[in-house]
Amino acid sequence: MAEILNVTSAMEMVDNDDELYLSLLDSFVNGIEYDINHLRELEKQADLIPAAKYVHLLKGASLQIGAERLGEVAMKLENTLRGKEKGDIASLTDSFITAYNATLNAISEYQKHS
Repeated sequence: MAEILNVTSAMEMVDNDDELYLSLLDSFVNGIEYDINHLRELEKQADLIPAAKYVHLLKGASLQIGAERLGEVAMKLENTLRGKEKGDIASLTDSFITAYNATLNAISEYQKHS
């Protein structure tokens, strides 16, 4: 299973620029107003594409900061919402929320020690 926050991988993407990486983490935590309740509401609609797009937003941002587990779960949820894969949306959403919260906690811990 992927790491919650793969700092090594993320740092490679930003040419080991600590300041840039910290800025990306700050943007992930404070710049993306991500509302899990909004996602659940979107999933209740007949058209699931808006929910898939909402998940896609966080998927890209998570991969950029090395949040591998969140990125993987987001990809599976997005593909299921788009009908590209089969899966239980409610269960995937629960896993997505768990991974999102774990990512926020990992970021907080990393920022405390940086």
